[in-house]
Amino acid sequence: MTPRARWRTMILGCLAVVVLGVAATCALGILGLTWAGQRLPEESAPIRALKGIRAYRVLGLAGSTCLNRATTSYEPGRDAPDPVFVADRPEDAVAEWLAGHAFAVDRVIVYHRSPHADVWLRVRGPDGQDQRHMLTLLAVRSQPVTLALPRRTLPICYAYAGDWRIVADQRVRET
Repeated sequence: MTPRARWRTMILGCLAVVVLGVAATCALGILGLTWAGQRLPEESAPIRALKGIRAYRVLGLAGSTCLNRATTSYEPGRDAPDPVFVADRPEDAVAEWLAGHAFAVDRVIVYHRSPHADVWLRVRGPDGQDQRHMLTLLAVRSQPVTLALPRRTLPICYAYAGDWRIVADQRVRET
């Protein structure tokens, strides 16, 4: 064998070892993630890392809010909700429901772990006094952000919630 042929054989052999090493590492990584998805608890570090990757992939920078905050709270007169989490404002559904009545929305809390919101408001009663209420609304339309693992699907949060329906009205007594 000539020195040139020996040199080519040696380079091809090294290249084959590197390619096989990378392929084996990838295969073991995939097997490891599959095993982790089946057996590790939801709050373990590998599962949290996979949830983080998925949230950022679907929501971009809002993935941080999805992962780290369970709610978004805002005052409609001053603040606006993050449009990634709220496609249609819940207080608009309340305004439609209370059309013709005097009311003021104090605060809205939108939950990221389930597609619902609480709206705190004051409604002028027939006696002229304000009555405090908390309305619970359910989003008919929302996009669940989930992590699909081999044998289970883990919820992360809900985004783009809209088309709100009032499901509960609770009168709040002032203390």
